[in-house]
Amino acid sequence: MAGPARYQAALTAACARAGLDARDATVLHVRANAVYHLPSDGVVVRLRAASGSPDEVMTRFATAIEVTRWLRAQDFPAIEPVSMDQPVIAAGHVATFWRYVPVTERAGRDVTSLGRLIRELHSLPPPPVTLPAAEPLGSLRADIRDSNSLPADQREWLLARASELERQSSDTK
Repeated sequence: MAGPARYQAALTAACARAGLDARDATVLHVRANAVYHLPSDGVVVRLRAASGSPDEVMTRFATAIEVTRWLRAQDFPAIEPVSMDQPVIAAGHVATFWRYVPVTERAGRDVTSLGRLIRELHSLPPPPVTLPAAEPLGSLRADIRDSNSLPADQREWLLARASELERQSSDTK
């Protein structure tokens, strides 16, 4: 199992709860979330630290699963969540499980294709799910606070800058 050690226990525990095998997991990326591919199961696991309020992360991830299932039911080309009760909490992280789709070509990765996809998305009826209010900076504050790679002065500058951008954003509404 490859990847940062801080995610290993969470990945192993989440996969055990889901009945999946984490032994051959490979990292796809680690940013705000750690994302792993489980080749033997054809599954992608998305892990997010649930520091502070795991309920908030659980709600956000549960909404993502529900909306994605609805999008699939609308024949919108979205990645399919694995059919199981999710998200799950494991070792201080929230995990979701998705069907792995290998990328075989670069077709459709242009502005025109993206525009068509966005138009199709906006032509759908509203989902039967209550969506959270837009937060342009999302979980940026928590990510900055939880980062162990930022020096204190950079962390404080980024937090102050985030506050300033939020103030500017709210002034324009």
